[in-house]
Amino acid sequence: MSTEKQEVFSFKFDIYGTGAVLYLNDVEMYESTSQGRTSSEFMTDKPIVSGLNTLRIKSFPLEKDGYQYRENARVEVIISKRDKSNTTIKNIPVFQLKVNLTNSEEKLFQGSEPELGNKPVVEQHTEKQIIVSRTGNI
Repeated sequence: MSTEKQEVFSFKFDIYGTGAVLYLNDVEMYESTSQGRTSSEFMTDKPIVSGLNTLRIKSFPLEKDGYQYRENARVEVIISKRDKSNTTIKNIPVFQLKVNLTNSEEKLFQGSEPELGNKPVVEQHTEKQIIVSRTGNI
């Protein structure tokens, strides 16, 4: 019987009031153009690499909403891991990025956990699109 750890990863997201494309290491993981709220979680081992990884969120207001972000629009992504051989252990968050879609850049990253990645970065912030990213070791 092997006692070697077999880590498995989950990709969990919550999108509200916006369209969004979610990337992990430049691989598209999910795209949403739904109004309202979309949440899901799925197991993944690709494209996670041992070492530095990058989460990127590209958000855009929807035509159905008059190309305006809804009040309290936000996107959050959490990557968690657990030992596949131990089903009693819950997923442990290891990497996270949350963006609040607001005109105020000071409030963009409220809710991003400081210990779950490096400092988040604003790549683009316009009326029509906000792109943010965060790197972290997994």
